[in-house]
Amino acid sequence: GLRNLTTRAPLAALRLRRMILDFHRAWDAFPGFARLIDREGIVLAANERARQAGFAEGVRCTQVKTANRHQKCLLGRAFETGQGQFDVSPDGLLRAWTPVDGWDGAILHLSYKK
Repeated sequence: GLRNLTTRAPLAALRLRRMILDFHRAWDAFPGFARLIDREGIVLAANERARQAGFAEGVRCTQVKTANRHQKCLLGRAFETGQGQFDVSPDGLLRAWTPVDGWDGAILHLSYKK
């Protein structure tokens, strides 16, 4: 998590910290992977299940080895359109990318397989 931050934009930093705290309250118990990702593909926050898979805060999500190798990632499309995107892989993995209300610099990315 975030411990120290030096910035020239303290209000933006406080908003980001609040968003990360809200993320953990809402998504830490999610049974799949939940990540908050910025425009550069950097993980801002991740639930425990995602962290165990390598999606630690500060890591570029494409650097984490996954079974689908991030094929057909819709992160860019979600940022471009400002609308949620989702797909289901042939092996049944549901993936969703949804903008965060009030913060145009982050996408909530969820992955879940029954």
